Amino acid sequence: LTFVLKAVTLQWPARSTRSMKAMAVLGPPHKALNEKYKTDKQRLQVETMALYKEHGVNPLSGCLPMLVQMPIWWALYRMLETAGELYLQPFIPGWINDLTAADPTYVLPILLVVTMFVQAKLTPQTMDPSQKTQQRMMQYGMPLVFGAMAFVFPTGLTLYIFVSTILSALQNLYMNKYDKKSIALTEQLKQAKMAK
Repeated sequence: LTFVLKAVTLQWPARSTRSMKAMAVLGPPHKALNEKYKTDKQRLQVETMALYKEHGVNPLSGCLPMLVQMPIWWALYRMLETAGELYLQPFIPGWINDLTAADPTYVLPILLVVTMFVQAKLTPQTMDPSQKTQQRMMQYGMPLVFGAMAFVFPTGLTLYIFVSTILSALQNLYMNKYDKKSIALTEQLKQAKMAK
């Protein structure tokens, strides 16, 4: 199920990664706009959106993969809550003996937190200082929140999120190493950092 859903939604994380890298490249021009229009917030928003539009960047695309996943998580949670045929059916005997109950060993929630931290480290970061706090919250807060919820989630849902996170990390590695658009954006980002 996780592999099929990841294959179906594959294009959105790829677009999101490219867009986040493009936003990182636009960090210095965005910082200049912040300085120029620091007293005129409305003009700053207009100029920022014009900058994004000029370079084909969608600032909301970073949220899209998460928004696509939320209905899937909810549906899976509801299904596991009511699926009588899965009750007390072992998935990995001796460890995951019931996909409808929380992991009694707490191994899976801990693995989920670790993999979410790793996946967050692989996600491109913008150079915009105004977004650093938000990025840190996403990088550290999300794994901790999902880890805490995984202690009470059905093991089937935690397993789905865990495998999905691993696949997202692998996709980020692929995007960083082999995706031509991402590599070009990374080179632009390096040149922008060296120009500073």
